[in-house]
Amino acid sequence: MLICLSSGYRKRYLEDVVRAMAMPAGSSLQFRYEENLISEETRDALLTNQTICIAYLDCNSAPTADPQIIPCRFATLKNPRRLGNIHILPLVLGDFAEVADLKLLNTELRQAASNLPVRTGSGVSGSFVVNTSVPLTHLKRVKNAAREEELGAWQKQVQELKQREDFKDTLFYYFYDIIRCHDGQRIPPVEEVYALDSEEEYAGKIFHYGYEPTAGSKYTGLLISTVGDSLSLISNPRIQIDCPYDLKEVRFRTCATKKQTNAIISLYRVADEDGSLEAKSGNLEFDLCFRIDQNWLVDGVFAMVIGGLLATPSLVPIYNNSQIVDKPLVMALAISFGCLAGLIARFSPFRKLL
Repeated sequence: MLICLSSGYRKRYLEDVVRAMAMPAGSSLQFRYEENLISEETRDALLTNQTICIAYLDCNSAPTADPQIIPCRFATLKNPRRLGNIHILPLVLGDFAEVADLKLLNTELRQAASNLPVRTGSGVSGSFVVNTSVPLTHLKRVKNAAREEELGAWQKQVQELKQREDFKDTLFYYFYDIIRCHDGQRIPPVEEVYALDSEEEYAGKIFHYGYEPTAGSKYTGLLISTVGDSLSLISNPRIQIDCPYDLKEVRFRTCATKKQTNAIISLYRVADEDGSLEAKSGNLEFDLCFRIDQNWLVDGVFAMVIGGLLATPSLVPIYNNSQIVDKPLVMALAISFGCLAGLIARFSPFRKLL
């Protein structure tokens, strides 16, 4: 297992920790490291499907002690790349971490990987990506958990992070589910993309905890924005954060489509200035990618019904024609050809010529 550390050295590194706690399972979050921040024995282990534990390195809460490591979430490494001396690590997010005893876990980690960052004067030095093959008895992966257990593990990790100086005034939330409204069916992402049916209503679930905005708070809400014509919001794009914990919901509807289309939902962390939440003044958190598939069954039945109805005027002359011997058969053929014409008009690539 690889340990990927993110500290408070830069704003982006702290935001990576927040995103790791916020994004749905199956989403991709990209880390990046200079080669000198990766231990030599670890560089050869940067392989697709390698298990990763994303952890926060607390360098600020105890300025004279070695920085403490707080595991946050497990992930899977997908298609890592090296560009010059920079290693790009796309991480597909998975289960949350649960720590039985943080102090004992840090002792275990430092025994298993001696090159972890240590305090050196006013800074820290060491490797921010390390490989450990030693079982960590105080680190648990909340795997195949029920939704309540998963959210409980997430909440426990947020409580631990909120004790740290870097995250005292940070809004933590978890976009944990997308469901189809008419039957409550959960829609998991496949290869980081949510496959949705056309002309359906869906809901995204967002749980936030541990943040109460004050008059001087930088961020007081979330804003949902869409990209693409095949998906539209049917709830308020503003998600106001005005209490320490709550469950929020964003609803959207897919449009009718004659072919497979793509869409994106973007989530921003924004400030409520002058009574309005605007993406341009906010901080882009992440994008969720969607594929809207044509509903072949519904479209096919609809095309056949329309084609059949268009064929019904021909049934009267057939019925009144005394020269036709097998009238039921001819009438059935007329309706069948009408249904076929409807299907061709709906699905044929040459339908514009008809």
